[in-house]
Amino acid sequence: RHHTAAALRTMDGRVTTGVSLKARTGAADVHAEPVALARACLDATGAEAVPATVVAVKPGDEGAWTEGPPDDAGTRVVSACGQCREVLLAFGPEMAIVVAGDDGPEKWSLASLPSGV
Repeated sequence: RHHTAAALRTMDGRVTTGVSLKARTGAADVHAEPVALARACLDATGAEAVPATVVAVKPGDEGAWTEGPPDDAGTRVVSACGQCREVLLAFGPEMAIVVAGDDGPEKWSLASLPSGV
């Protein structure tokens, strides 16, 4: 079962998606944000692969792993973990990232995102 999905929009407006890949051991798990980024890189060349915005979501019934209020469909925005942030920063430090805020989704510059958000 995929627990998280991510969407990444590139500078040229294309959107790629990714899902989390769970392994038998947690160390081998791959999160949805790097999967979406990898798909964007594979599907494009040159400036087209430059990421502009990324967001990750989970179903609202995922218990303690959910963050922020659910939308009408019960989906919640989740904030990228530290490892995903490092990968995303390497490819697009100026990209925007949508994170879970107290009152709903918030959009930040990845480079200026505080570590606790």
